[in-house]
Amino acid sequence: MNPEYNFAFLDEGSKREIRRSILKAVAVPGYQVPFGSRELPIGRGWGTGGIQLTLSLIGPRDVLKVIDQGSDDSVNAVNIKKFINLCSDVATTTDSTEATLIQTRHRIPEEPLRNDQLLVFQVPLPEPLRVIEPSEEATKLMHAEADYTGIWLQLYESIMKYGKVTIATEYPVTVEDRYVMNPSPIPKYDNPRLHESECLYLFGAGREKKIYAIPPHTKVVSLAFDDVLFIIMESFSSWLMTTLGGEPGVAVQLDSLAQEGVLFTNFYANSFRTDRGLVAILSGYPAQPTTSIMKYPRKTQSIPAIAGSLKNAGYRTKYYYGGDADFTNMRSYLMSSGFEDIVADRDFPVSERLSKWGVHDHLVFRRLLDDLKAEAADSTLAGRETPHFRVLQTSSSHEPFEVPYSRLANERLNAFAYTDSCIGDFVKQFRRLPQWKNTAVVLVPDHLGAYPERIGNLETGRYRIPLLIVGGAVRGPERIGVYGSQQDIAATLLAQLSIPHGEFTFSKDMLNPASPHFAFFTVPDAFGFLTPDNQLIFNNEADAIVVDEGPKKGQNLSLGQAYLQKLYDDIAKR
Repeated sequence: MNPEYNFAFLDEGSKREIRRSILKAVAVPGYQVPFGSRELPIGRGWGTGGIQLTLSLIGPRDVLKVIDQGSDDSVNAVNIKKFINLCSDVATTTDSTEATLIQTRHRIPEEPLRNDQLLVFQVPLPEPLRVIEPSEEATKLMHAEADYTGIWLQLYESIMKYGKVTIATEYPVTVEDRYVMNPSPIPKYDNPRLHESECLYLFGAGREKKIYAIPPHTKVVSLAFDDVLFIIMESFSSWLMTTLGGEPGVAVQLDSLAQEGVLFTNFYANSFRTDRGLVAILSGYPAQPTTSIMKYPRKTQSIPAIAGSLKNAGYRTKYYYGGDADFTNMRSYLMSSGFEDIVADRDFPVSERLSKWGVHDHLVFRRLLDDLKAEAADSTLAGRETPHFRVLQTSSSHEPFEVPYSRLANERLNAFAYTDSCIGDFVKQFRRLPQWKNTAVVLVPDHLGAYPERIGNLETGRYRIPLLIVGGAVRGPERIGVYGSQQDIAATLLAQLSIPHGEFTFSKDMLNPASPHFAFFTVPDAFGFLTPDNQLIFNNEADAIVVDEGPKKGQNLSLGQAYLQKLYDDIAKR
């Protein structure tokens, strides 16, 4: 060590100030902590931020490795190593396994790093929002409010223009589901090494005077549009889930998934038939009491659809169904709504079409799982950012309730238990695939439930159904008690994906406190309009209120009538 210098060049006061900033950064992962960047005998832009962190932390017993452009022998790496060695006399190495402190710019070592190692990044541009906002004051406010719309828009525009995200380096990541962070100039394919790492990552920017950190075992995820999978469950009801006060021991897998996902506890079916329920779910368009818009191709072509919105946002779209996709004009509706590929009964061998409704659920789930596995194994798809919207519609829990499963004596409950077991088996295997961590799985019935058998159309409990969202893209667990129904899924989902949903006139974002929260449903002889203050069902044939509960009785009659009139007016225009 050159005796003309302090150990590791910087004075102890400077080191203490930088260490304090490092501790703040470790305490709030991803947050940019300002620090008093010192002058060094190296021009700013040549790694001075990383060097200052290294000089503040290195000790006499450390072993140093410096990487630049993925190499130990680049000019910058060699000069930084010489400078640090000159003022500290620490040992140096080119072996990542031997180093206790590694400074890098463009790469993360291939070897997994240990908890007794420290990786310091030299960062030229720490602010991920700088490309969309030049003002430091504005970017601070955007971080405080978690307003990252501009970054999402940038990714969206890239997909729309090139079919994929074209950012190759400095690809933004989300840290602990809170801060969007610039991971320095490392290539995007190094970003997964940041996730749940054993070692501490520190980032130093000398010019912008910022320090930020990723502590060990921290969740770090590259920004990407999440995949979305809908599982539409034939005839399920809340009465089948213990979690929602229903029968024990039936939907055991759904009950288990409800412990880790987002469960809507006051969610209602919009209708009584699949053709009506599918349009409500997939297009945010309410069912009509005495007709089905799915039967009118000219009209369905003019209504919005989740698949169409996601397709326009760069998503691939695919539908899986074991039954006849031409029943009630279903195929025409699905194609016009934006589905590029439809797998139905005729796409399965005849030997597998053993149900009254076509193919049993476990075989349809297997088909989807095979596609997911093939996608994960295809090396040509590994780096693609194209997101997917998939829908799987079950059918086995429909009468006559004949299923290849025998656990419960009641054949109706046994059929629901079978489909529930298929869902559980699928999720168990899906978790093992890489797509799981970026997928939101939405589980919802197609219409009102087929259990209990003797509940009538003029009871509110007839319409209550589960809505459950699980998957690696979901923070969960959470219980949401606002009132909503199937047509509200569209706006709620698209809002979470930062995709415009203004054309979904009848759909409202259930997670937006400013939205009116109510449930609306129809059957041929009645409509229902439910809010916390008034649960009302109106019999259209009798022209009379048949259910009127809550502290503000009668309040929802005019609202329900106006809503239904608006719906009929809208249909007439299409």
